[in-house]
Amino acid sequence: MFKDNKEILKSRYEALYGERSGVVKAEKDYRKLKGYLALTIIGFVALVAVTIVGERTSSINMEVNSKGELVKIARPSKEQGSAVIDSSVEAVGKKGSVVVAKEIVIDPAGSRAEKEESEGVMGEESESDRLKRKIDTAVRELNDGTGGKNVVLPTTLDDGTKLVWKKERKSNIPIIIIAFIFLGVAVYAGRFSNLKKEEAMARDSVMRELPEFINKTVLLLQGGVVISDALMRIINDRRSIGTDSYFYNQLYAIQSRVIQTNSPMHEELSLFAKRSGVRELMRVSNIINDNIDKGADLTGKLSAESSLLWFARKKQAEEKGRIAETKLTLPLVILILVLVMITVAPALLEI
Repeated sequence: MFKDNKEILKSRYEALYGERSGVVKAEKDYRKLKGYLALTIIGFVALVAVTIVGERTSSINMEVNSKGELVKIARPSKEQGSAVIDSSVEAVGKKGSVVVAKEIVIDPAGSRAEKEESEGVMGEESESDRLKRKIDTAVRELNDGTGGKNVVLPTTLDDGTKLVWKKERKSNIPIIIIAFIFLGVAVYAGRFSNLKKEEAMARDSVMRELPEFINKTVLLLQGGVVISDALMRIINDRRSIGTDSYFYNQLYAIQSRVIQTNSPMHEELSLFAKRSGVRELMRVSNIINDNIDKGADLTGKLSAESSLLWFARKKQAEEKGRIAETKLTLPLVILILVLVMITVAPALLEI
């Protein structure tokens, strides 16, 4: 699986930057992907280990009998603060039984918790509701006095109802596993995100720079300069300005290969057009090749192609403007809602 990803990165980067630069960039992205996945796995293992240790080593001592029933809880110190224990209690009365999930709060020693008065019960209540109310009262009474070191859980209520307390074993590990799966899927799904950004940037650079490049070529051809010299002059002029872009960086590399290997300029340009996959650049390259092979009218065809490219560039700018307007719609709606709430809130508060 990872080997396939490496080959995909390599082939697509080679299409963008050529063989040498493509391999370097593919290796860099591949190492980054493996690093992200390794960090995710290490973080998951560390978090699970910390969670397991934390769940097994509790700062509050609890006494459990041979039946697994919770009998006694050590009262925490003032430094520890209130202890919260998740438990379940089974109340077995004469008319029925009920199992209630109950959160036991034990106040610190010496906190002088005041006794809470239970509210009177209005109307009739079911046996289940009565038992739940009695259990709530019993739990509140655990903090009536905070002087003792231990809190003994009641085993019976005042009406003879038997109580069986058990500690709930809740674990955060399933949540951590689910979060890890989502994170791993997100990391793997975004393995080509950097590559896609560079591909989009490369295409945008070609579409932005190509019309002007063709116009300069046409002007030089009309001045009597041959095509190879015209292309070289345009590249040299741009290099002297010192501005950087994907399109001209590739042309700089083409110029260097032409000088070093004495290969034809139009062939190198054709190879660049094919690996870039930009149809507009491929058409321009084919027009130049047809002129060299068959002597076709170069200036007229390039002028027509330039007009098409300027029109396409205009349409692209309009589309980007519409996309920007769409993206601004949501923030505008949120601002309007906030304004409405600020306006209406005083009237709602007076009702």
